[in-house]
Amino acid sequence: MQKNEKYKVEIFDISNTGEGIGRADGVVTFIPGLVPGDVAEVEITDVKKNLARAKISEIIEPSPVRTEPVCEYADRCGGCTLQHMTYESQLQLKEKQLRDKLERIYGGDAPEIEHIIEMDEPWNFRNKTSYSVYAGKALIQKDGSVKNTERPRVGFYDGKGRNIVEAMECPVSSPAAERAADALREYIKQTHISIYDDKTKKGRLRQMVVRTGFESHEVMVTVVINGKKLPKPELLADLMFYAIDSLNDGVAQRIQDAAEREGKGSVFVLDETGEPAVDEEGELIFDYDVVDSLEYQENWYELKSLVVNYNSNRTLAEVSTKHDVIYGQPVIRDSCAGLEFEISPFSFYQVNPVQMEKLYATVLEFADLKGNETVFDLYCGVGTIGLYCAGNARQVWGIESVKSAVIDANRNAVINGLVNIQFINGKAEEKIFELLEKVNADDPDSDASAEAANGPDLVIMDPPRAGCHPELLSAVMKAAPEKIIYVSCDPGTLARDLKILTGNGGPAAENCAGDGASGSSCEAAYSIERIREVDNFCHSMHVETVVLMSRKDK
Repeated sequence: MQKNEKYKVEIFDISNTGEGIGRADGVVTFIPGLVPGDVAEVEITDVKKNLARAKISEIIEPSPVRTEPVCEYADRCGGCTLQHMTYESQLQLKEKQLRDKLERIYGGDAPEIEHIIEMDEPWNFRNKTSYSVYAGKALIQKDGSVKNTERPRVGFYDGKGRNIVEAMECPVSSPAAERAADALREYIKQTHISIYDDKTKKGRLRQMVVRTGFESHEVMVTVVINGKKLPKPELLADLMFYAIDSLNDGVAQRIQDAAEREGKGSVFVLDETGEPAVDEEGELIFDYDVVDSLEYQENWYELKSLVVNYNSNRTLAEVSTKHDVIYGQPVIRDSCAGLEFEISPFSFYQVNPVQMEKLYATVLEFADLKGNETVFDLYCGVGTIGLYCAGNARQVWGIESVKSAVIDANRNAVINGLVNIQFINGKAEEKIFELLEKVNADDPDSDASAEAANGPDLVIMDPPRAGCHPELLSAVMKAAPEKIIYVSCDPGTLARDLKILTGNGGPAAENCAGDGASGSSCEAAYSIERIREVDNFCHSMHVETVVLMSRKDK
């Protein structure tokens, strides 16, 4: 097999990154843009010892599950690798992916995977969108300034993570994110700000992150720069404000139409002539007693926070929390499942609020709390899962390594009037036994020493894609809760960690009932009771999985 040769292939599977897998001349070949069942002519682009890569020359016979992508950039952008598959086939693929990972990596006994929870309308669901910027090399000029060699582009990385696709629209993002991207492009045009270059490590502008409250419609924009100063911040604030505000065209009329349908009259304050009154800036004045009484409700999009984040680290994976609020307030608010949340620029918050409610409802269903349990919520972020469970438990404790998220989480507990939940800052694997000591010290019915503490009844873990730290898994097994609920966004690391928790991948014992000793080497083993997926990341290979586990001695 040689590069540039063409072969006819039939796709029999799809990779973790969304590439079609077929055999060209007997060699396993990965081809972006093809789906299981496609028959295509492909051109070889790279040949390795045991595999090859290719690109599509022609689709000879399209698969029954192939569909036309909604997004015009789907074939180039790396965000939605499955848009060319029907939504139903995407769900089936994600179920298969999880089964395959459990069989290959976990390899132990497990119940049948329950039917995946789909999204009714899988579009415009993301409350967080990250835009990358690129303008070629950033070179220092004779006068000391930095200039780029190419036209600036604002968009998303392609499937290979090398080039920026300047997507003017994104059907999975919020409308506010698209308008913010337009504003950033105009800001770049007017200020000629230099764009950061990963190779030379020069240039100013690096990234923009847009968060949108789906219930509140409050918008936070965070601009990430290299250095300590953003040129013309007032200009950026004005452009962002008016770009977001442009989404509100027609809202007032729709609310007035609703008031007339409901027989409520005018939604505006009227002057002495009976005409709608205006304020000093010429804006109509709403009568909020009427507006709030309507069955029809529609919120205005509003830029509530504009933040500059200073990050001169080699990669954005090295997070910097140094920042200034240059417009508005440091947080935005949103609500989900009857709870209010404050969200700061660096807090973890599920990107799909519609499916988030279904995800946490699954956690609560699996937990089957009776009201007298102590719950540990590890990798708790801004506390969403713990807050969701607090109304059904005696006490909830959350642990989170990001300090700003812990501040948000404790504030969220206050906002929602929940007094039986607290959050502490630190690495979960380091803080869990300190928490055990505190729990027992606060429990008047406990006479346990720190070396023989009573463990929690339930531990909930919601780690990042890398999965749980091995020391945390060991600590949780020593704490020996009756139940563990593992919420995972990566089937591979989930299967790896389940192997450890069930005793298939380590020296776990089955005689640790009630031990939870911080100084003990005893590790309880667990059995898997239920598994259910929730499609939080529509049109991508990613999926959320909730696993219920019980201690084997119970």
